Amino acid sequence: MKQKLLKTRSFLLSVSIIPLPQVIQPNRRFVFLLLLLICSVFSNHHLIAQSFKKDSLLTLTPLYGGQSGWADFDNDGDLDLLTMGVGTDSLAHTYLYINQDSSKFLKKTTAIIALQHTSLSLADFNNDMYMDVLLTGTNLLGKPMTKLYANQAGATFKEMPDSLPALLKGKVLLADLNSDGKKDIFINV
Repeated sequence: MKQKLLKTRSFLLSVSIIPLPQVIQPNRRFVFLLLLLICSVFSNHHLIAQSFKKDSLLTLTPLYGGQSGWADFDNDGDLDLLTMGVGTDSLAHTYLYINQDSSKFLKKTTAIIALQHTSLSLADFNNDMYMDVLLTGTNLLGKPMTKLYANQAGATFKEMPDSLPALLKGKVLLADLNSDGKKDIFINV
């Protein structure tokens, strides 16, 4: 399986699972799992799982049915957080948490539409050195939508007039898939 590595200044909070037989021959699964266990134990220098503690710098509004992504939206060298989903008030919300000198986060609302059941991709599609947003999802009435937003030199976004197909529980990706130096839009239903 040949994979292309993409260099980017963002990452998403999502997990992709590849079935083990596609990665390793079935007769070597046990050895692989044993090596994985040994590497994880020695890389952590502990024999038990690490614990986590609450970060007092960032208090998030609880959302479900959405997605979050980290990127440097304001180009100040630290990661900011874009979150979207449904809140405890049963309404869809989109929030941008701007990291201010790694000492605190400023919560901002944005012009990015609030959707549920979202798929989110962050990349600089127009090559202006600012992270842009491609997303798909449904509004609270169940209407599917796919939108592309250009970052306007900071934490302000403008919807791009595009006729992208509306997806119901689809996935989106902004990446240079054909190595021509321009970001391509990949949509999967």
